[in-house]
Amino acid sequence: MSQDLEANKHNAIAFYQTAYQGDPAKAVELYVGAEYIQHNPLVGDEKVEFIAYFAAMAREYPDLCLSTS
Repeated sequence: MSQDLEANKHNAIAFYQTAYQGDPAKAVELYVGAEYIQHNPLVGDEKVEFIAYFAAMAREYPDLCLSTS
């Protein structure tokens, strides 16, 4: 069970690091399954909406980074 928890934690961090670093399409390709449900009301429930949101964020905040500490 702890291996699954650690793997899930690693994948979640890698997903958001990839998205925040300006490549949300790659994050979706690598870490999102057939169905994507977004829980943030500011972002739509479709993969394309997630990609658009994070691409716009990367343009607006080019120095943004995700801290894992």
